Amino acid sequence: MYKLDLAYYIGRDKNPAKRLVTTIIRLATGKYSHVELVFPVELYTENSFSSSGWDGGVRFKKINYSHPERWKFQRLGEFNAERIAFIYSCAKLYEGKKYATFDVIKRFGFGKPANDPDKFWCSEVCLRVLNDCNMFGKKIKETLAPTRMYNYLSRLLKKEK
Repeated sequence: MYKLDLAYYIGRDKNPAKRLVTTIIRLATGKYSHVELVFPVELYTENSFSSSGWDGGVRFKKINYSHPERWKFQRLGEFNAERIAFIYSCAKLYEGKKYATFDVIKRFGFGKPANDPDKFWCSEVCLRVLNDCNMFGKKIKETLAPTRMYNYLSRLLKKEK
């Protein structure tokens, strides 16, 4: 069995521009400024999936989570290799899509609906993949910012136990 996690970013960037952006995101949306869907390193070299403006959009990336103080992990469950491969293949469908810069500003800065179906922010694309794979047996609202996503899924995962 293999673990599937979400990793929420709580670190502070050394780069001043990134630090400013994450601070603004946290002020607008809460404690976490970013989220990654983390696949088992035993199966995938590029173990993290998300969308990032710094990386040009939706991508897989090798991330070393050796600084646990920078991340809050949320266990989605333990699955066999076939189920993990299915979830990974669902995520692959979004690879290369652009980051939703203006949708993020509209949604979290002004409370306006995001409306570009081909661009994604981090929590949106992670939730889309989990919905596509029917991870929770019901569709989860994909417009949650990382902090609200963490809170919502914490309650949902607690009920499932």
